[in-house]
Amino acid sequence: MIHEWFLIDQKTLVKVQQVELVQSILDGMKAIKSVEQSIKNSPVYSYDHVSRKTFAGYNDQLKRCLQSIE
Repeated sequence: MIHEWFLIDQKTLVKVQQVELVQSILDGMKAIKSVEQSIKNSPVYSYDHVSRKTFAGYNDQLKRCLQSIE
């Protein structure tokens, strides 16, 4: 059984067997950060308002997914 370690962010180190799953999670996190950046740069929307309502849910889902594969 081969385990690989992945540093997800400064505080999250996970040991996983499913490399593809982790890659898809990382891709999802990058996509969320990209959308967050777009909203920050938008003059129309208040980033704080949108991020609290939208990205908190996405981040919670990613955290639960990461915890389930640890």
